[in-house]
Amino acid sequence: MTLKGHLLAEGLLEKIIRQFCARPEVLESLQIHFVVKAAMARALVGDIQNKKLWELVGLLNNIRNHYGHQLESTKVRGMVVKFIETKHRDAGHVMPKIQNDEQLARMFGNAITYVLGGLMALEGAVIEHKAKGLRRVALPSGEFKAAK
Repeated sequence: MTLKGHLLAEGLLEKIIRQFCARPEVLESLQIHFVVKAAMARALVGDIQNKKLWELVGLLNNIRNHYGHQLESTKVRGMVVKFIETKHRDAGHVMPKIQNDEQLARMFGNAITYVLGGLMALEGAVIEHKAKGLRRVALPSGEFKAAK
């Protein structure tokens, strides 16, 4: 679940970045790390929704990287709980007490879906505003700058 969510998030970050590129194919041969893609996307769109989305993207990356180096780590559970707590705070929900590993896994999956939804919304906003030829759009939660 972690790897799949991370890969989907990375793909969305790439789509957001490509919308601002005159020649996006130039990026295809580059090995750009996830953290750089996340920073580039944030630099391009800003905090259009809120800063917590970018924090969640970073936390997901940290969890994925930790799994990549230590599959049997005791730290991962705490990292996953922090990820879920951050999602709940961002959504304005009260964090329920985690009763068991099944509930933790379900909540983790929901939090990953939340991040992917936020990134998909950003991608949609970028595409929509670019299609309209808008360079600066005021949104309720921030400002969006699109390349012409």
